[in-house]
Amino acid sequence: MKELTERQSQVLTFVRKFMRDNGSAPTQREIADAIGCSSANAAMLLLKALERKGALTIRTGRSRGIVLNDSTSAPDFDTWLQSQAVPIEVDCGCVTAEVLLYWVKKAYSDGARAGAGEVEVAK
Repeated sequence: MKELTERQSQVLTFVRKFMRDNGSAPTQREIADAIGCSSANAAMLLLKALERKGALTIRTGRSRGIVLNDSTSAPDFDTWLQSQAVPIEVDCGCVTAEVLLYWVKKAYSDGARAGAGEVEVAK
């Protein structure tokens, strides 16, 4: 990654912390407020500079579409779920797929990670 300016480092640090604390990326407005800019467009210009330098990727057309490109950050839940090579099978009859997905997503956003065969069911 190319060297960042002080302002770009400030934005990247904020985005990392926000994603760690909230489980999703901040909006342009949240970034602007955090760094003391009156314009969300200023935040977008800084994000585009960070993207050009390889620090992050901006998914156009998606709200909160910022993905960090370093190995220390976890992918967003949808990206992680799509990358799973082994299907997630559930056959307990006591929970709907929607309820299960809600709790898996919550655990993921809280920092829980599991690979294939690593999930245990507690009664």
